[in-house]
Amino acid sequence: LRPIMRAAELVVRFFCVGEALSIPLLRGTWHASTHALPRAILGRIVRDEAAHGTFGYTFLDWALPQLTRADRLYLGKTADAAIGGIRRQWRELEKKPAPQLPGDGLGWMRTDAYLALATQSLQKQVIVPLRARGIPIDGGPQT
Repeated sequence: LRPIMRAAELVVRFFCVGEALSIPLLRGTWHASTHALPRAILGRIVRDEAAHGTFGYTFLDWALPQLTRADRLYLGKTADAAIGGIRRQWRELEKKPAPQLPGDGLGWMRTDAYLALATQSLQKQVIVPLRARGIPIDGGPQT
């Protein structure tokens, strides 16, 4: 791959998919947390990670004029592969939902709420912005 495409491939995989999806999930877990210590830690992580969720699209906005249609198709396949891996993890998570225990000190987000937020965030933070930039992605099979 040309250097710009190698960079774009990594940016799409790790920032436009991974980081863009992780920020709303971290934020959701932060809001669901009831214990002061994990809530404070998650709040700090959300603030520190926020820029990572936007970097990928900033890079793509700069790089897109230099990319061909074939390059965009390749990036779409890259995004689909990353999304497919995430969806496989979600299917495994569905099989063994974590019980919400009364008095759970950490107060983590319930599995069903996490997966609902994950699905919504994938659409809003990953699929829509990539398609808006002319990156044709399928989005993978539904969970």
